[in-house]
Amino acid sequence: MARSYKSFVRGYTIITGIGYLAAIIPSFIYNVAHGGIGWFMVLITSLMLTFSFINVPVLVKKNRALWTLGASTVSLMLLYAAGCVYSHGDWFVMAVLGTLLGEAIVFLPFVLRSDVFEKYAGNCKGLICMAADSVLTFACVIYGTLKYGDVVDLRDGMLATVACVALVWAVFLIIRYLKVNGFFKCALCFAASVVWVAAMTVLSNAWNGMKLSEIFSVKGADNSRYDVIVCLCLAGVAAVLAIAGAVYKFVRKKPQDR
Repeated sequence: MARSYKSFVRGYTIITGIGYLAAIIPSFIYNVAHGGIGWFMVLITSLMLTFSFINVPVLVKKNRALWTLGASTVSLMLLYAAGCVYSHGDWFVMAVLGTLLGEAIVFLPFVLRSDVFEKYAGNCKGLICMAADSVLTFACVIYGTLKYGDVVDLRDGMLATVACVALVWAVFLIIRYLKVNGFFKCALCFAASVVWVAAMTVLSNAWNGMKLSEIFSVKGADNSRYDVIVCLCLAGVAAVLAIAGAVYKFVRKKPQDR
C-alpha cells in the first residue's frame, strides 16, 4: 500500500507538472515576444494558487490543512500583487486586509486548535481570535475610509465599528468567561443586546438632532418606536431565560442536597 501510494503521488505530481509547463511555456514565449511579462506573472501566481490546492495536500505528510492554508494565502497575496501591477490598480492593500479578515474569522479558530499552535495558544484561543478579528476589522475600516473617503468618513466608520465590536466582545466575554449556566449566559447576552440597542438608538438619534423625549416616545419617529419594541422583546426573552436559569440551578442543586 505504501509503494502504491508513492507511485500515485509520483504520477500525480508528474501529470500536474506537465500541465503547468504546458501553460507556462507558451505564455512565456508570447509575453517575451510582445515585450512584456505582466500577464505572465498573473498566470504564474494563478498556477501557484492551483498548486497550493491540488499538490500541496498530496506532497506534505503532516499538517496538510495548515500547509495548504499557508501556501494558498501566500499565493493569493502574490496573485493580488501581480494583478494590481498588471491592471495599474491601487486596490492591493484593501484586498489583502479583506482577505486576511475573512480567513481569520473562518480559519483562525481551527489553526489555533491544531497540534502546532495549541500548545502556544493554551486557553486563550478565543481571546486571540477575537483580538485578531477586531484588529483586522479596524484596519479595514481605517484604510478603506482614508483611501476611498475622507476624515469625516473615518470618524463615522470608526464610531460604527466600535459600536458593533463592543456588542460582539460583550457577548464573547459573557459566554467564554462567566461561570454560570447556559440559561443565565443567554439571558445576559439578551440583556446586553437591550443595552446596546438602547444606547445606539439614543446616540444615533441624538447625532441627528432628535430630542431625548422624542427618542424614547412610542409615538415618536418610526425607527425609535421600532427600537423600543425591539428592546422590550429582548428584555422579555432575557427575563424568561433568567427565570429558566434560576429554576435549572435549583433543580440541579436539590438532588445534590438530598
